[in-house]
Amino acid sequence: MAIHPIHPIHPALRACDLAIVGDSLVEEIRLQSKARTIALVGVGGSTVRNWLRLAPDLLSRMHPKAVIIALGINDVSGWDEDCDVFADRYERLCALFHDAGARVFVSTILPVERGKIWGDAMDTSLISLFNAAIAGIAHDNGYGLIDSHRALAGPDGMMQPGLTTDGVHLSEEGYRRWTPVLLRGAGFAPDE
Repeated sequence: MAIHPIHPIHPALRACDLAIVGDSLVEEIRLQSKARTIALVGVGGSTVRNWLRLAPDLLSRMHPKAVIIALGINDVSGWDEDCDVFADRYERLCALFHDAGARVFVSTILPVERGKIWGDAMDTSLISLFNAAIAGIAHDNGYGLIDSHRALAGPDGMMQPGLTTDGVHLSEEGYRRWTPVLLRGAGFAPDE
């Protein structure tokens, strides 16, 4: 599998089996595989609103057969609007990929790790609201739901200790655990 960590406006974008789109969390994924082409398209600091603007360019160049949308933590960090605004934007983003012929998979927002600077700054109740919206969008539209939050949360609903560097950004161990969750959730074996 060829792996391409690239910026959405990079001229090297080309057709792929799977595009994983998101923010800095996606930007830092490292994959090694042999069988399929996966494009990692993470843009640090990006929000769902940013991706509504970036997605058409990506689609015109890549034509992914499937897409995983792994976004939301940056929306949480600076949110001052109604949750319905997030849900509307997220649903429109999913529709862009779906209407272009891609199978759509959505990932819930990861939990945060308390006791670390960025983890302590995040509103966990907003993460829960946004994750409920993401799950509802998946259910209502027939998109695949990847419950990343549940996969990496401890019994208290927070990120398991040691899986982040700052409460939000994943450590090497965090990526080792999250990457297979994403790939298996979209029907891709992590070691293909």
